[in-house]
Amino acid sequence: MLLKGACEAMVFKKLQDKRKSVYVLEQIIEAIKSGEYKPGDKLPPERVIAEQTGVSRPSVREALISLQLSGIVERHPGDGTYVRNISDNIISQAIALLESNKPLPEIFELQKMLEIGVAELAVDKATPNDFAAMEEALNKMRRAAVSKDYESWFDGDKEFHRAIADASRNSLIKEEVNSLIDKMNQKTWRGIKRYYLESQEEYLKQSFEEHWQFFQAIKKRDKQAVRQVMEEHFARIEELVFKN
Repeated sequence: MLLKGACEAMVFKKLQDKRKSVYVLEQIIEAIKSGEYKPGDKLPPERVIAEQTGVSRPSVREALISLQLSGIVERHPGDGTYVRNISDNIISQAIALLESNKPLPEIFELQKMLEIGVAELAVDKATPNDFAAMEEALNKMRRAAVSKDYESWFDGDKEFHRAIADASRNSLIKEEVNSLIDKMNQKTWRGIKRYYLESQEEYLKQSFEEHWQFFQAIKKRDKQAVRQVMEEHFARIEELVFKN
């Protein structure tokens, strides 16, 4: 076990010509394989890894989530990230997982652009049946929030946004929204969302309240309110996930 303070020694190198999160992941794996960090050791904080590799904290977070999903590390909210296991097979899985997923900032930019525009179309075209489908999905999210059933929460969220896309009455838009949902359902993005759901109790409650306000604005056919609620929602996520 490393002594206190030793986990922040200069271990990682500056980024070369490679996707940032993949580079960070490979740096961490190399440090574990070399014996710098052993099973049970605590990795440096995200801030330290970001400084040493010269990348942003979101890229570090994306790499750590992939390592967690592959079983190489364990993340304990409020405590830190600990080395769990290491093998060539698991390493290959972690790298393949991250490389197969689209970069999270790009997914987030697409989500902001697409969902606001689709919602504004829904304001004009939604029917009572569309509103009923949206509310049914929100009720599923409400129940999931109370029981902390995160998988049901994700399912309800997907159903809610699909209902809004259906209300656009545009088959091409529905295809794009379904494609976006598939990208948002990739393991690293889903892992990051679950991390915040589990580590911050207010995150789940606030996210539901924002979705409910969003629905009410669509139902009132108030485009200005729709845009305002969604922009505030995305600004909060951006601050929490990509800037914090």
